Amino acid sequence: MSPSAQTGSYRLRFRMGISLSIVLLILILFLIQASFIFLGNRNLAYRSADTLIDRTAEVLLSNLANRDSLVSALKEDYIVRCTAAAYILQHSPEIAHDLEELRRVAAYLQVDELHLFDSRGTIVSGTNPEYYGISMEDGEQIGFFRPMLSHRDMTLCQDVTPNTASQRPMMYAMVWQENGKYLVQVGLEPKRLLEDMQASQESILIQNMPVEKKSAIIVADSGTGEILGASYPELLGRNLSVLNIAMPESGTTAYTSAVFREKSCYCAVRVTEPYCICVLQGVDLVNEPLIPVLWIMAVYLSLSAIALILVLWKSSDALSRERELHLREQQDRNALLQAALTEAEVASRAKTTFLFNMSHDIRTPMNAILGFTDLALRHCQEPEQVCGYLEKIRQSGNLLLQLINDVLDLGRIESGKTQLSPAPFDLNSTVSTARDLFSESMAENGLTFTVDSHLQNPDVVCDGLRLDQIVTNLLSNAQKFTPRGGTVEFSLNQVGKTESTARFVLTVRDNGIGMAEDFVPKAFDSFERAQTSTVTGIQGTGLGLSIVKRLVDAMGGEISLTSAPGKGTTFRIQLTFPLAPHPEPRQELSGSRPFRPEDCPLLLVEDNALNREIAEELLTAKGFPVVTAANGQQAVDRVASSRPGEIQLILMDIQMPVMDGYAAARAIRALADPRLSQIPILALTANAFESDRKNALSAGMNGHVSKPIQADRLYAAIRDALLHR
Repeated sequence: MSPSAQTGSYRLRFRMGISLSIVLLILILFLIQASFIFLGNRNLAYRSADTLIDRTAEVLLSNLANRDSLVSALKEDYIVRCTAAAYILQHSPEIAHDLEELRRVAAYLQVDELHLFDSRGTIVSGTNPEYYGISMEDGEQIGFFRPMLSHRDMTLCQDVTPNTASQRPMMYAMVWQENGKYLVQVGLEPKRLLEDMQASQESILIQNMPVEKKSAIIVADSGTGEILGASYPELLGRNLSVLNIAMPESGTTAYTSAVFREKSCYCAVRVTEPYCICVLQGVDLVNEPLIPVLWIMAVYLSLSAIALILVLWKSSDALSRERELHLREQQDRNALLQAALTEAEVASRAKTTFLFNMSHDIRTPMNAILGFTDLALRHCQEPEQVCGYLEKIRQSGNLLLQLINDVLDLGRIESGKTQLSPAPFDLNSTVSTARDLFSESMAENGLTFTVDSHLQNPDVVCDGLRLDQIVTNLLSNAQKFTPRGGTVEFSLNQVGKTESTARFVLTVRDNGIGMAEDFVPKAFDSFERAQTSTVTGIQGTGLGLSIVKRLVDAMGGEISLTSAPGKGTTFRIQLTFPLAPHPEPRQELSGSRPFRPEDCPLLLVEDNALNREIAEELLTAKGFPVVTAANGQQAVDRVASSRPGEIQLILMDIQMPVMDGYAAARAIRALADPRLSQIPILALTANAFESDRKNALSAGMNGHVSKPIQADRLYAAIRDALLHR
């Protein structure tokens, strides 16, 4: 660069520096002036807000006092009417159960409802027969009067509350008859009170108070923060926290800022019990005097910007290139975000569909359980009909348990918590289990069910429980989706063998409704179902095939699917398992006495009374002598004080007060007498994960039986634990 050009560059830089310094100096002066104006306007806004808060508090507290006086007067009036009704019914006892006479008394006293409660708090008579039998224990609304059962000199009148049946707003009063025979209750819809309360609602009072535009008065409950009244109706029912407004201490005023309708506001907040009163004033409204200053600043800064643009025009190419680079990067980021959004939307739609289906499928068996339970209670004297209802309840409970197990299984698999537990296993038991579980139900559904098996080496090492789960899921699907008159085929065949392994093919084939071609690729996806149960009438989670696929993958196998609408579906699974050594003969109890439940007293440890009753009934029905304990500490004390042989086996719950099942098991194993410390312990718990089973074994237990209790599984676990201790 030549000396003259270099000098020109220096001069240009010097002028740029001077220009920028002048611009910054003037800008600072303008900002200082604007700040003074801004602070003055803010203080003026807070003072005017204080005045408005004082006026609002005066109106609200006066209205609240008037409303409380009206409610108190009405309560006294209703108690008088209730006392009159009690007097009439005591001196005319013959009308206590005469519906028409009771309604005449109610009309005479100008009340809407009249009911009589017995000394246990149950409605035994009244103007509304549909309420007979309702007890004070049946709900919070009627339970308001429960203290009167033990205080016969008490009279109560309830505030306005919606009637449970009609949803009408009602006030109820209740007194005892002098002879103490009945509790008499009257109910009245307080129309006058409701009209006055409607007219004096905080929301109406605040909306009628004059405020400037871009300002607002907000009244909230000082306890909950719920907005009771506001200048703008859209705030009603919301919480004060949505405006990021914090309530100060009672009797004090806080000054802060808030955002309302996407506009900044000055905010004054005061708590005057039971209200929290806020006044918002728009910053742009308060700072209108600042606008001329801002306009001058804008003009000046615009001129300065033009000058700077003329000075810096040479850098435009570099800025343009940087902008293009930034734009390309932004486009790349947007593309990635769009792809992620699309993927999230697909997952969200699938889970939404799953939740819709699950809501229907869970409510369906729950409706049957509750409905048939109610019917059974109504027909207690008809054993045959009750047995039918109980069978339907059991079927619905099993369906509900299957739905829950499917969801939990998928959750465990996806979170990596489910691990296979390979052990020596006879594949013939899978074949016999399939035949035993489905032969009868297939026949009841009018289906032809065939089972075929060719196994040269049935003794392998695998997770037999998970293999049975795969077979059960596939056969359940085939049974569900095959109409009457159809066929379902199951086969398990050996197709190869090496020195240490054997290869098998498991096939489930049906000629049912089949799947659409576009659904087949998605059949193993979570939450996917070809049609919802509201269309097909077939219930399920859409998780069965997903669970099967994951279990087959975990076993190192392959699963394939062929299907066509109206022609049926075929599942083919290829599995390779290590060969197991020949199983050793099972050892029975020392001596060769047969297993007899009556010779095996059990200790049942369960803190829940209902669960304890169910388990005790199942065990005693089988012939087991049973003693019980309500927590782990009681169980340890009971075992420690027993004689050897007095307790043969312990059924231990896990989650209990005082001492949990794990701690109790460890304490029993630590007893000095080996004849007591080695008593078999089975975990009987709702903790059904694989990790729970391992925790039970680590605590010294001999086995794990999950709830809900299935009698056959429980008996088998007890017998196995006693025969192999």
